Amino acid sequence: MRGPRIFGLFGVAVVVLAASACGNSAGDASPVIKDGQVRLFGTDGNMSNSFGATLKEDPGVLAGMKGTLAATELTEDFKKRLRSVDPGLTDYTYSAHAYDAVAIEALAAESARASDGATIAKYVNGVTVGGQTCETIAACLDAVRAGRDIQYRGEALQRSGFTDDGEPSTTTYSTLNFGRDNLIDPGKTE
Repeated sequence: MRGPRIFGLFGVAVVVLAASACGNSAGDASPVIKDGQVRLFGTDGNMSNSFGATLKEDPGVLAGMKGTLAATELTEDFKKRLRSVDPGLTDYTYSAHAYDAVAIEALAAESARASDGATIAKYVNGVTVGGQTCETIAACLDAVRAGRDIQYRGEALQRSGFTDDGEPSTTTYSTLNFGRDNLIDPGKTE
C-alpha cells in the first residue's frame, strides 16, 4: 500500500516547493518560510483524517497544516444509507453534494418531462427555488407530478436554492487544522 503514501508525500512536497518558490513580494511582512517552518494549506479532499493516515509512517509531517472543507451537517440516517452501499466508508466529503446533484438532475428531468440534457438543464435552477419546499425525492416527485413548482431541500442544499448562474446561493465551510498525529484536531476547527 505504498502508492497512497507516496502520493500523499508527493502532494505535500508539491505544496512545500510551491510555497518556498513564492518568496516574499515587496512590502510583505509575513514570510512564507520562517525559522525552517513551512505553512501548508489544504482544501477539500486532503483535509481529512484519511489523508493524514496515508502519512502514518511520518508522524508530525502535517502538524499545523490548515485548510478548508465543506461543513455540511450530515444526519446519521444519511451516513447509514451510504454505509449500506459501502460498509467500509469513513470519509463523507461531498457525499451530500453528490447526492443532491443527482436528485436535482432527476427532478429537473421529471419537471421537463424530457430526457435530453439541453432541455433538462433549463429546469435545474427552477427545481431549487420559488416553489413548494420538499425535502425528500419522493415528496418532490409527487409535487412535480401533481403540477406544482418545487424548491428541493436535501442533504447539502438546505437553506436556499441556486443562483441564476446555477450555483448554490449559500454554503458553509470549516477551517480545519492537523495536529502532531497527522489527524484533524477538532478543538481547532472553526
